[in-house]
Amino acid sequence: IQGGIYDITTGKVTFLGKHPRQNEILANSNAAVIRTGLDAPMPAPEVLKRLQQGNARYVIGHVDNKLVNMKMRQSLVQQGQRPMAIILGCADSRIALDHVFDTNPGDLFVVRNAGSVCGATSGGLIGSMEYGVGHLKAQMLVVLGHTSCGAVAAAMDAHLAKERSGDDVPDGLKALLERLAVPVKMAAAQCSSNALADKVALAIELNVWHTIEQLLANSKVMRDAVAAGSLQIQGGIYDLESGKVTFMGEHAQQSNFLQCADEHPSAMDNQQNGWNKGDGVTKRPASRARIISVPTAVVPTNSQKPLWTVEKRQEEQGSYFSHLAACIDFQPSWYVNTKHGKQHIKEVILDQNNWIAGVTVALVSVPLSISLGIASGTTPMRGVATAVFGGLCAGLFGSSDYNIVGPAGALSGMMMSYVVKYGEDCLPWISLISSVICALCALLRLDAYMLLMPTSVFEGFTVGVALIIGLNQINFACGLIPGEKHSLFVMNIIESIKTLGETKPASLIVFLLSAPTLWFLMRKVPKIPWTVILPVVSIPLGVLCDEGVLGFDLLTLKSKYGVLKPELVVPLKPSATFIDLLIPSFSVAIVAVLETLISAKIAAGRVDRDFNITGEMRGLVIAHAVCGATGAMAPTGVFVRTSLNTSLGATHRFSQTLNAVVVALISLALMPLFSYLPQATIAAILVVAAIRMTPVKYMIKLWGEDKGSLALCLVTALICVGEDPVIGLAVGMMIALLAAAKKMMKAPFVDITNKLVEDNKSAYRVVIKGALTYVNAETFIKQARKLPNASEVTLDLLGVRQLDHDSISALGKVVGLWVKENEDCKVKIKGVGGKQYNQLTKFDWFTKAECENRVELA
Repeated sequence: IQGGIYDITTGKVTFLGKHPRQNEILANSNAAVIRTGLDAPMPAPEVLKRLQQGNARYVIGHVDNKLVNMKMRQSLVQQGQRPMAIILGCADSRIALDHVFDTNPGDLFVVRNAGSVCGATSGGLIGSMEYGVGHLKAQMLVVLGHTSCGAVAAAMDAHLAKERSGDDVPDGLKALLERLAVPVKMAAAQCSSNALADKVALAIELNVWHTIEQLLANSKVMRDAVAAGSLQIQGGIYDLESGKVTFMGEHAQQSNFLQCADEHPSAMDNQQNGWNKGDGVTKRPASRARIISVPTAVVPTNSQKPLWTVEKRQEEQGSYFSHLAACIDFQPSWYVNTKHGKQHIKEVILDQNNWIAGVTVALVSVPLSISLGIASGTTPMRGVATAVFGGLCAGLFGSSDYNIVGPAGALSGMMMSYVVKYGEDCLPWISLISSVICALCALLRLDAYMLLMPTSVFEGFTVGVALIIGLNQINFACGLIPGEKHSLFVMNIIESIKTLGETKPASLIVFLLSAPTLWFLMRKVPKIPWTVILPVVSIPLGVLCDEGVLGFDLLTLKSKYGVLKPELVVPLKPSATFIDLLIPSFSVAIVAVLETLISAKIAAGRVDRDFNITGEMRGLVIAHAVCGATGAMAPTGVFVRTSLNTSLGATHRFSQTLNAVVVALISLALMPLFSYLPQATIAAILVVAAIRMTPVKYMIKLWGEDKGSLALCLVTALICVGEDPVIGLAVGMMIALLAAAKKMMKAPFVDITNKLVEDNKSAYRVVIKGALTYVNAETFIKQARKLPNASEVTLDLLGVRQLDHDSISALGKVVGLWVKENEDCKVKIKGVGGKQYNQLTKFDWFTKAECENRVELA
């Protein structure tokens, strides 16, 4: 290309030669080219060169002028995208990745989150990158960390603080620390410097390698592409201060990961993964597996000094290759989901968090299970057996990694009434029958409807249960032995009050000392399991009183049950008829489903890890069946023990299974010793549990915000106490539904406007918003039937969310009245959606309007 000047006077052309900056322009010309879907995929080596060149320009500030115009945007829209690279980077606002690599729109496919992390549960991130690899054909993926990463620094700081003091990690950092746990822990252990900045710098680098491991472990699409040579995954670190990106190369153990996947493919993916475009919709199955992740040796570049060597790391932490060999030796079927992603069961079993949680919850469960067995009107061992078999079934067959299943206060009052009426041998049969009812609930998906209740009703139920548990302890607290028992709870309380004159001072003193002390200590020092310590302290007192050493009479469990035998399995004995037990079993099943799902839901909310309702119902059904078959009683999810399990850092259902096993071992070894547990101590434990489960703060909040809901809460509680907990729930839900229906009837849902047209006639517009059902159909007729002097009416249904038979009939009636009362009135129907259209076409009045072209679809 030559330049020239034509002299119009002389006719001479002066040739100027080539452009003096032609070579520089040509060198940078590629940067100005917009990549579209018409371009071929760029090979990884070329991509790496382009990224390095772009970053070099960015560092010195000589970035190219960007080609940003309408034509460029149209090209990207019409011809699609073909990015040269995928970048997984941090969400840090100080890093603009397109600028860092001096690229144009269409060059980079960018995925970002805090810390550049990616685990087995990061479905959206992995799916995005798989789309970039499988559909957009990108052949380079860069996992980019950066210096002074706030996410990694916060995780490191929290980890070190926990190591120093043992304090729990603040809630805001728990999820972050979990996702950065492996690189942070490894950096803290291996960094030779004590400076926090050095530990963070090492953790940032290790996190890059760990993220690459996670990508290879959890994406078959990426593994296959790497194995086929069509994808290269590079690690890199961006320096916030200088702007320079240091490319660290590929993962040092990449070939070993791929070999592990080839030899045991089902350990990596339990079913075929990949992009399926057969139906025109791109789909990505959820990621499956997680390689046992230990940060590996850094692969240094020429410009980088390695932070440590393979030999040094192996010396300090153990051989990485032995871990990798263990991974290859593991059977695929032993991989399970945890809150850290896909892990081998060996990792789960060796996780100290699961052991701490399982054993601690078991220590708390033993005295509580004994107490709740007694509160249910049966033997202490039946309560313990329920904790053992219920916990085992939930741990092995349930879905929630945190929900503890066992004997519960919510069922104890109901159980007591059934025992009074049918004898304690009815409890296993009730559990067996309720397992069938729970199974039917799961099959018919009725469990979803059981959760449709206002918080005020559920908390009213909780208040009622707390009152039943607390008031039931009058006998044990005062050392009373009442005579006649009644099926109605209130009558039993009256019987107890009648015998207060026979109160044993020793029992009352022990209760009055134990209950306030236990409540105070649990409130002020909640991390110590005081419900374990109190029985340990009081059992020697019971032994001394039983031996007559102290000279006063203190009732113990032995006084009522004799020496407790460690029998977990009790043969079933004939009890009431199936018909007699059907209603009690139905009541137990309803409460068990509610308590279990709500307990699992609360736990899931606290740890930001969901559970499968069907799986949890499966565990509950099996737990009821097994507890019934072994002579125990019906279990359910328990809030307090589940909350303790989550707060102690459990990661998998193994902690539930371990809890059940430890309860069994303790009971088998020490149950005769528990015979000397004072009855007053049992009363203290249960009264404090009742006080703690009472939602006092919630009721105070309702007093200031909604006294109507507070009244509903108290009415539900009173019916639970006075009649039956399930009847209380049913009445509370009925009142709530009627109140909601009343509000719906009064809520404005029809908007009628009009304007004069001619001859004193008016054109009306009737707009319906929200749901129009049998609840407010009559209200609609009253509000809309009279439209004086209407010459034209437009019925707008665009905002209607729901219709039923009664409401559609009401619409037809009103349309008929408009035409009848206003001669020559024309009625048009607008905004009819697809679902409403299918419903409306079954009615003659609408079909007639459609035939007359008076219907306009949305």
